[in-house]
Amino acid sequence: MMPIRKKDWFKRLINYVQTHIQTPFKYGEFDCCLFACDAVIEMTGKDPAIRYRGKYSTKRGALKALKSIGGGSIESAFTKMFGDMDVPLSAMRGDVVLVETEQGPAAAVYLGANNVAAASEAGVIYLPFSSIQGVWHIDNLEVSLCLQ
Repeated sequence: MMPIRKKDWFKRLINYVQTHIQTPFKYGEFDCCLFACDAVIEMTGKDPAIRYRGKYSTKRGALKALKSIGGGSIESAFTKMFGDMDVPLSAMRGDVVLVETEQGPAAAVYLGANNVAAASEAGVIYLPFSSIQGVWHIDNLEVSLCLQ
């Protein structure tokens, strides 16, 4: 499969993460799914969340959006966008990952060097590699899902 990442994708990813260090969690604007999808936009120019972006602003709305994508969970929605989830040890820099948090499962981004960036109430937090439950390789992004 041909890579879809921009030449300067890693620099763009790090800049994106650093820009949101203090951005508070808000459904429909800066939640775990949009954080991961916005990171994908920075790296590829493609928006995997385009079909549900701007369509919810509450937890209930987020759950409905996940259900409309497929299955009603973060895992099933991201699997529909990126293909089958892979094992944690397959994670490569820039991949979207499923992590376990105190609030439950969340989408995040693997930065490499055992660092995972995730959206939180207070902004971006860093989690250890051991928090990864599964990996979606962004180069598997189904471009047909991105209507732009």
